[in-house]
Amino acid sequence: MLNVISRYSYFFIALIIIVGYLPVLINSYGEADDFDVLHDFWETGTHLPTFIGSMRPLGGLLADLTYNTITPEFHNLWIMRLGHVLGVICFCVLFSKALQILNVTKSNACLLALIVGLSPAIQVMVNYSTMMALPLAGMAGILSFICARRALNKKQNRYPFVILSVILLVAGLSIYQIYPMIFWSFVLVEMLQEKRDIKPLFIRLVQYGVIFGVGLVSYYFLCAKIIPDIVGLEKAGRTSLTSNPIHNLIYFIIRPLRDSLNLFSLSYYGPLSRENLMAHIPSYASAITVGSCTIYGILKYFSDRPWSHKITLGIFIFGLITMSYLPNLVTAALYTPYRTQYALFASVLIVIYFAVMAVTPKHVNLLLYVLFGCSFIFCIKHLQFDIIAPRQAEWQLVYNGTKQAIYEENKEIFVVMPDQKLMDTKTTYYSEFGGMVSMSDRGHQMVRVALRELGKNYNEYNIIAERLPSDHVVLSSMYVIDLRSLY
Repeated sequence: MLNVISRYSYFFIALIIIVGYLPVLINSYGEADDFDVLHDFWETGTHLPTFIGSMRPLGGLLADLTYNTITPEFHNLWIMRLGHVLGVICFCVLFSKALQILNVTKSNACLLALIVGLSPAIQVMVNYSTMMALPLAGMAGILSFICARRALNKKQNRYPFVILSVILLVAGLSIYQIYPMIFWSFVLVEMLQEKRDIKPLFIRLVQYGVIFGVGLVSYYFLCAKIIPDIVGLEKAGRTSLTSNPIHNLIYFIIRPLRDSLNLFSLSYYGPLSRENLMAHIPSYASAITVGSCTIYGILKYFSDRPWSHKITLGIFIFGLITMSYLPNLVTAALYTPYRTQYALFASVLIVIYFAVMAVTPKHVNLLLYVLFGCSFIFCIKHLQFDIIAPRQAEWQLVYNGTKQAIYEENKEIFVVMPDQKLMDTKTTYYSEFGGMVSMSDRGHQMVRVALRELGKNYNEYNIIAERLPSDHVVLSSMYVIDLRSLY
């Protein structure tokens, strides 16, 4: 089996990713932001100001290019999701290739790349047609590491590779900030694979940090200062620097680490402060068990080192894992969406891989097979039933209701959105933000998209969307689409 995977690794990656993400291609639905972006393009022909406000100008340019190439209509969203799936294939191939450069066997590199490519963090993003350029940001992060490593390994003519590494890093960050953090996952692989002494290892990490820091500072001034000043926009508030990074370290690292240690089944639970801890003991118990076994394996991996070195190496490992989650630790965001956890997940997976290699190298292939198989199954399950199903239900209700309003020649449509109390009574579907899944706050946009799909001019209709209590009765001459019926 390993020989087959090694020989046909890239074909194997392509086949698995396409089959695993088939639900996003065969189902007709839209994510929350898809409705906003569609409406913006119909009204202004661009969504670039929003991307610039979020410090993602290159992401905005790529989104505009995509929407100007493919007719921006709801029934074409699957084409954009197809582009995202193809991007994930390219990302996984490059991920595998980079691991091979670091002397990971071809078959193991392929399986590790697929486990990351099928992770819940990437599942969430593939659903957004507006985010189809994100794999490019991840690939930029990997290429940035490859260039930085080559520069540090060369004795002469280093600077062209350093400059290229910084440019790639800035490009990736300006598409989506979290995706180039995969850079640190590969620094972690190099550290564990090459087993340098403490002093040369520290120097090496500092060198990577300097290259990364130059890229990060360049990105900040370019995307937070220069470009917004040129176009006359201010960056979004949620991307401003936090005033309490220690609080963010505690608040944003505990739950993501727990989810990443649970590997293929990231918990669809709310943020730590909103969780009923006692109700999720199995989730934490699983993470603690995996984490404890991993620590034991890493200690055995460095069994030839004195304890002072082991502690230092442990600090380095935790630091690199934390760096892979850096944007959430330095911004003032008040949420920890699963989309931000993919580099953190990759780093944790890599540490587990080396820990198992130290404890039982004969069974590491079995571990990868199990993780890969579970990742593949859970990918299809999460996509179809936890993510797509509730989106489809709301869209179909809005679409059919709009169609009926047209049939009744009623040009006033009232979308009744469920209040949080009602939504909390249904515990089947959770969003990546930890709250109940609902796009009902996009009620206006969904009706507009439905009207356009039905060949009508939405500007001729009066659309109202309000959040009402579950026991509130709507008495109106308007045609009512009651989303509370889904909860």
